Amino acid sequence: IFGVERICISHVSHSDHSAGLPAFLGIRNSSRGDKEKGVSIYYPADDFAMLDYREFIDKRYKNWLTFPISWNPIMPGHKIPLDFNHHIESFKLHHTKKSTTLGYKIVESRSRLKSEFRGQDIPALIKSGVSKDLLNEPYDAITLAYCLDAYRLDIADIANAELAIMDCSFLKEGEREDLTHFELKEAIAVAKEAKVKHFIGAHVSSRYYAQDIVDAQKALNENFGS
Repeated sequence: IFGVERICISHVSHSDHSAGLPAFLGIRNSSRGDKEKGVSIYYPADDFAMLDYREFIDKRYKNWLTFPISWNPIMPGHKIPLDFNHHIESFKLHHTKKSTTLGYKIVESRSRLKSEFRGQDIPALIKSGVSKDLLNEPYDAITLAYCLDAYRLDIADIANAELAIMDCSFLKEGEREDLTHFELKEAIAVAKEAKVKHFIGAHVSSRYYAQDIVDAQKALNENFGS
């Protein structure tokens, strides 16, 4: 816990995604390690429920916390640097009605051989004087996409993700009361269209029993492998 430097919150107004924040900060403050390393908290800029949390934390921990907190209201498209070739990028999820819900993806900057050189003798090209910069092109790869809570998202935001954590609140069709969460079948369809390689279903409703989970896992294995 003491190593955590960034916290990315999808939406604040629903307590199952935000209420643990004060406790987490308190635990981190009591843990071993570098107790002066700051924590940056990112959250939707138009979700004003965070104001209550900030007020509580500022009052409760004012004279106790040993590390600074950086509050960062953001919107879709914001990039958070991690290291020289990784960053976190926020994107829009459709879930809450009165404020923005954010998804987050970890993006890695990579390079690959340009299509026009594929199948050619690359060592020979290099030996002839063709530079590696000319042979290769940069591209961004999504290593992880966090997509909950949601009932809809832009396919392009998770395209070709190596791993997507998807909202699967409703494992069975027809049990959703309103448009706030994915059904399992919908989430699978979205991930397949986006050509996601690996899939983790999350945020499953407590109405389901163990056999329902087993059946859902079978469906995932059929579409994404074990």
